[in-house]
Amino acid sequence: MTRLLIVESPNKVKHIEHHLGDGWQVAASAGHVRDLPQNEMGVADPDYWPQYVNTDRGGAVIARLRKLAQA
Repeated sequence: MTRLLIVESPNKVKHIEHHLGDGWQVAASAGHVRDLPQNEMGVADPDYWPQYVNTDRGGAVIARLRKLAQA
């Protein structure tokens, strides 16, 4: 079973893979994939849980990472 570690920076992928060794796959999100909405407060009553939305490129990145996780 291969484990997946997601990091933000693509520059760190090879370095981290080297240290983790066999059985690990490291993938990068290359930045934020979710954010608070621009036109709303971004939290929901009564518990004030954040209401995240995908960034412009977030949907494609999440789909790619999800595919890697299911492999």
